[in-house]
Amino acid sequence: MKKNVFLAAALLALMAAVLPAQTDDSGGTPGLKFTLPKGGKGYSVEKGKVKAGAVVIPESYNNLPVTSIAKKAFSGSTITGITIPNSVTDIGDQAFKSCKNLTEITIPDSVTTMGKEVFDGCKSLANVTIGNSVTGIGEEAFEDCASLKSITIPDNVTSIGKQAFKGCKSLTGIIIPNGVTSIESGTFDGCASLASITIPSSVTSIKGNATFGGGVFDGCTSLKSITIPNSVTSIDERTFFGCKNLTAINIDAGNTSYSSEDGVWFNKNKTVLLGYPQGKTGVYTIPNSVTKIGARAFLGCEKLIGVTIPNSVNTIEMLAFGHCPSLTSITIPNSVNSFGSQIFTYCRNLTSITFQGPIIAERYKLGDIGLVGENSPFEGDLREKFLAGGPGTYITTAPIRSSTEWTKR
Repeated sequence: MKKNVFLAAALLALMAAVLPAQTDDSGGTPGLKFTLPKGGKGYSVEKGKVKAGAVVIPESYNNLPVTSIAKKAFSGSTITGITIPNSVTDIGDQAFKSCKNLTEITIPDSVTTMGKEVFDGCKSLANVTIGNSVTGIGEEAFEDCASLKSITIPDNVTSIGKQAFKGCKSLTGIIIPNGVTSIESGTFDGCASLASITIPSSVTSIKGNATFGGGVFDGCTSLKSITIPNSVTSIDERTFFGCKNLTAINIDAGNTSYSSEDGVWFNKNKTVLLGYPQGKTGVYTIPNSVTKIGARAFLGCEKLIGVTIPNSVNTIEMLAFGHCPSLTSITIPNSVNSFGSQIFTYCRNLTSITFQGPIIAERYKLGDIGLVGENSPFEGDLREKFLAGGPGTYITTAPIRSSTEWTKR
């Protein structure tokens, strides 16, 4: 018996000499959970038993460095602060998602990678410092960080994921570093306080998505003007929807794809009107060079009270004048022979439309956009009345109802 006890004690002593103790080497917050991936040279950390308070992640554990913060590591916890050591290089997806009491964070220069939704829903997060080694900001990284007023994106960042700052309603300004080539859909969607943004000459595309909304600046109601550099060759048509106080979209004169005149956005040759700022007021006369009014060109222009369409225009695309509540009348010149769907949808005060020329019924053959119902270019029975009655002025008292009846005056 004594011999067995002696052997057991000797074995324990040997193990203690060979295996390092499972303790925190650097005074981190007790209760954190550490995981060493198979073949890994550093530990990953997550909350473990830690649920609240200010958290300190140690630089090392079990004599190895702590190199990553795990996916969903502190997600949904009530921590108020986090200290990240210089040993950490990677922050996983949703690492701090919905940490609603987290007020500030400093990401050290050692971190190179930030995953998706890292700080999504951190509603109290007001101060963020991102280290200089970070090269990309993941999708929805700061979405709904409602208290975030400012953030400096380091120069090494070359990509910003879609909806990265969506819903950051306190964010007042941002400078995109010269290295980012694309601004993804919904990046600043709902940033109601955003009044200043600098887009560098490295950016070549400003994207959207296939659904209604989803524009990069959708809902940026404090944005009054914006300048697009000469490098940009692609801008989604939804980009500025919801910018209700935007009065000027300025395109650099050296841009080879787009141009602007009086703050209005056109293609380079000014043959296609692409976007009218929603904050511009009064009556607008479309230049004679324009042959097409693009999809959503005047969508949501609540302060537009009148528009003059020249005889050069032959096409009006879908939703071109949708949601223009101050528009009461409009004249369509006889040069126009193609309409997209819902061109006057929700123009609730548009009670008079004058057609100076006929529309060819064959353009509405089965399968074409703009046929009937929700895809019709006009509300109610205007299409049928126009095809039957020909050129002239048509009036109504309830222009936004599907059952609206129009009468030729």
